[in-house]
Amino acid sequence: MGGSIVAIQWQNWLGLDRMRESARYWLEESSIALDDRIELAKLEGQKQITAIVGLVIAGALLLMLLFGALIVGSFMVLLSWWQTPQWGVALAWIAGAWLITLVVAAIVLWRMVRRLAQPFVLTRQVLAQDLRDLKERL
Repeated sequence: MGGSIVAIQWQNWLGLDRMRESARYWLEESSIALDDRIELAKLEGQKQITAIVGLVIAGALLLMLLFGALIVGSFMVLLSWWQTPQWGVALAWIAGAWLITLVVAAIVLWRMVRRLAQPFVLTRQVLAQDLRDLKERL
């Protein structure tokens, strides 16, 4: 019994108890911080998935409606100009309208993709701040 008391006193004198408590504290704090970071990443992941699904649905719907409207409009213009000498001019105008529509749709899609190109911005900022804090402590 006396030997264990001496061992405990040596641990106190050497500061092992303080080091053990400090390690336990930092382990608990690290696990809480890690849980917070994982939760933040999950939330941002859900937000990103929702944005991508919305973008795909909106893009598909827009393209279907636009395609239908342009097909019907093209048929109407061609049928009204069918037996006139300006039939070729009407066809050129329709082809130009289709080309302009394609370019506009490509630009809109490119801008939407560019906006989604920065996923998990908040998570990266928090992790970068954690890394800076860790470097300062070391």
